[in-house]
Amino acid sequence: MKEYTLIASNESINGLEYYPRVAQALLHPQTTDRQIQARHALIGKFFVSAFNRMHEAVDRRLITAFCSPLGLFTGPSENIARHDFFWNRRSYSLVWKVCAHCEWPKMKTKFFSETDLAVAAQFLRSGKLVAFPTETVYGLGADAMNPAAVAKIFKAKGRPSDNPLIVHVADPNQVLAVALEVPLVARNLMAQFWPGPLTLVLPKRSEVPYQVTAGLETVAIRFPNHPIALELIRLAGVPLAAPSANLSGRPSATSWQAVAEDLDGRIAGIVCGGPTMVGLESTVVDATCDPPRVLRPGGVSFERLRDVCLSIEPYRRNAADSPPAIGNSPGLRHKHYQPRARVIVVTAATRDSEFANSMMGPTVAHFIGLQLPPNPARFKSTLICSSTTEYAAKLFDFFRKADLDAAEVVFCESVEDVGIGAALLDRLQRASR
Repeated sequence: MKEYTLIASNESINGLEYYPRVAQALLHPQTTDRQIQARHALIGKFFVSAFNRMHEAVDRRLITAFCSPLGLFTGPSENIARHDFFWNRRSYSLVWKVCAHCEWPKMKTKFFSETDLAVAAQFLRSGKLVAFPTETVYGLGADAMNPAAVAKIFKAKGRPSDNPLIVHVADPNQVLAVALEVPLVARNLMAQFWPGPLTLVLPKRSEVPYQVTAGLETVAIRFPNHPIALELIRLAGVPLAAPSANLSGRPSATSWQAVAEDLDGRIAGIVCGGPTMVGLESTVVDATCDPPRVLRPGGVSFERLRDVCLSIEPYRRNAADSPPAIGNSPGLRHKHYQPRARVIVVTAATRDSEFANSMMGPTVAHFIGLQLPPNPARFKSTLICSSTTEYAAKLFDFFRKADLDAAEVVFCESVEDVGIGAALLDRLQRASR
């Protein structure tokens, strides 16, 4: 193992300690093109993470130790530029994309504990980005009334600018600071489900920057049910625009470690809370139309919404994929929730054939679901959840762990399209595209 100790700028970094699963992947034989691509992506992530902690010229020996045995070649300069970490003849475009996606850091990310929230709030007031936990997933917060701060969210995440953001408030009275009016149906839903995983789309006030709403005249607002999130918003004294705290297209972050994996060096701070409870994003309801309609399934089920508003229209998966419904809601227009591994959703009727078709040769496969699959030993890891609620809470974390294990395929058991299962099924289907 000693030959994998990396030396640069008089610092010793042991790859096996820093990214054990990455190093483990490097030590395994590369048997398929898909495995090679997955491991090259992991190697790129490793080097970016390591370089983030050096900020100086990199010793050529550390490059040679990892790249030469794998057919990877470095650029000619002794001081490796951010787009010259390495290249590969067979998967050059993929490796380039990974390196370009992880820009050279422009800041040192500060990690806050729960006792440091006043400092984190000061960061937010000064226009910086701070990630923080909510009950759904971790959010990447910025002062919602500061256009320059909001613009940093899109840059840090690599998020398309036509994807609106959710504004988080710490009190229902803050809603009228960003919304022009609150219809009766919205007030009824707020009374029943706030604080909680429900986002309401309302007419926006002119003071709300169009960067937040992607040019729309509506704004999405949520009152989260998490003590750290609420205290941070209160201390900041401003509503926070906050999408999920991950690189665009990747699985949402349900732990501060997952946030750091994607955004360390890209944002000013991360509040280190525990794992999130719901594990999936909030339900989004458009309250500007009559009857109101569900734009995105999430932590509040359609059945519970209908108990409060009988006329509410359900989420229609096909309809939400095209305008106009797609525009008003965050998280519908572009690819989301996807690990690097291929995701295959299986049912009891299709799983045997799917397993056979996708695992004909040596395949690094993982499985998550509610029931143990036949011949579980064929999978590198299996996670059997006791309920749909637990399944939803652990899905994104499982995706990320599978990527670190250089998974080629992640099999996900399908669920019933009711309750939290509707949101879970939506995320599974989006991840499998």
